[in-house]
Amino acid sequence: MLSEDEQWDTVFAKGKFLDIYTNGNIKFVLYAIEQFYFEVKWDIEKDEIIGTVAFKYGQALAT
Repeated sequence: MLSEDEQWDTVFAKGKFLDIYTNGNIKFVLYAIEQFYFEVKWDIEKDEIIGTVAFKYGQALAT
């Protein structure tokens, strides 16, 4: 169990950027570490992360 800061460091340092999708003022950025995926939801206007979703290979990418 990593701290939140360690989780971010791992995603941004070891994660492979896969795709980005923008919808209005929200940007969704998808990263992968092996078969583990991590989606970062970013508020463009506020320039801050407003949510995250983590899932394993085989799970739905959108809810």
